[in-house]
Amino acid sequence: MAVLAVSCSIKEERDDCPCILSIYPDGSLEQRVYKSISNSFLISDTESGQEYFEGSLAGDSFAGGKPYMLKVPKSSVNVHSVFGVKNMMGTGSVLKIGQGSQADSVFVYSGDVNCKGEVASDTLHLAKQWCSMRIAFKQSDAWQVTGCSLTGNWDGFDTGTLAATKGSFSFEAEKQKENSFSARLPRQGDDSLVLTITYDERQFTRQYPIGELIAEAHYDWGKRDLDDVVVFIDRAEVRVVVIVPTWENGDDYGELEI
Repeated sequence: MAVLAVSCSIKEERDDCPCILSIYPDGSLEQRVYKSISNSFLISDTESGQEYFEGSLAGDSFAGGKPYMLKVPKSSVNVHSVFGVKNMMGTGSVLKIGQGSQADSVFVYSGDVNCKGEVASDTLHLAKQWCSMRIAFKQSDAWQVTGCSLTGNWDGFDTGTLAATKGSFSFEAEKQKENSFSARLPRQGDDSLVLTITYDERQFTRQYPIGELIAEAHYDWGKRDLDDVVVFIDRAEVRVVVIVPTWENGDDYGELEI
C-alpha cells in the first residue's frame, strides 16, 4: 500500500496541512472490472466545485484491493467516478448513446467525503447503469426471426444524479444463440420502450410495448443498480413473458475485454 507523508512540521498550524484521502475499490466487484475498462475521476470541493483531481487512473491502481491516495485541502470533498465508457458520448455529467448504438457497460459512483481531518477514506460503491435484455423465442419460431430492434425516448443518464435523460434512440439487438438476441439499454424515464420483431426477411414485423410489459413485471428504472431483463416471446400464442432477475454484483459485466 502506498503511503503519503503529511508535509506539515510540528511547528506549523495543523489546519493548514492537507488531508490524505484514500479511495478504496468496492470489494464486491471482481478486480477485472477495475483492470479491464476505462475510467474517469473528478475529485472536487463539495461546496465551491474547485477541482483537486480530474483524469484517469492506471488499470492496476486498485490491484489487490489497495487504495488510490491523494492530498486534498481540508474540506468536504466529492468523489465522482465513471467506469466503462466505450462508445457513449459525454456532455458535462451526461452520457448518451448514439443512434444505432447500444448502451455501454457503465458503472458509476458519486459520494461526498468529510476530509476535514488529517486522513479520510472512501469506497467506490460502483452502480450498474445499464440493463441487459435477453430476448428469447420458442425453438419453433426462432428460425423465422431475422431481427429485433428497440426504440425509446430516453437515450442516456446523468452520471451524478443517475436520472434518465430525454432523447430518441433506435438500435438493433445482437443475435446470440439460435433462438435469442441480446441488447444493452440505457436507464429509461418512462414505459415508452418498443420492441420490434422482424420475421421472414422483413416480410412481416410485430411491435410489442415492451416498456409497459417490463413495468408490469415490477421492473424499477429508478434503482441505483439496474437489474437485467429476460423476455420470452411465443409468436403462435401472441404471448410475451418478462422475467426480472435481480442483479447483485453477479457475473454480467457487459462487454469487458479480459
